[in-house]
Amino acid sequence: MKNILLVEDSLLIERALSFRLKHYGYNVIHALNGKKAIGILENNRIDLILTDLIMPEVSGEDFLEYVFNHEYEIPCLVLSSITEETTITKLLDRGIVDYITKPFRPEEIHLRIRRALGTYKFEKSII
Repeated sequence: MKNILLVEDSLLIERALSFRLKHYGYNVIHALNGKKAIGILENNRIDLILTDLIMPEVSGEDFLEYVFNHEYEIPCLVLSSITEETTITKLLDRGIVDYITKPFRPEEIHLRIRRALGTYKFEKSII
């Protein structure tokens, strides 16, 4: 079972995502902000990080900077309401695997997680 670290300060979004991700067979570990996520990351095997950007104490950007600076080789996906191209391209250039804007569809997140983990197989279409 793959461990997903979900870093999200909205409990409503966290509950909805955790429910769906558990339904898809993932173990979800939740942190309310980047500070708590660092502690979880240091003490658990994490296969994928899904993080918001705007959070109290330690932002998602600062948390990702910690992940990159400590050379964790974990695929990171951002889930945020920020739609500024400069923010998105900066994070993609820095090393995140994908950027998903809110509002989102859980099926889309599942597909992007599978692609990031290398478990998605493209289907050939008959066109």
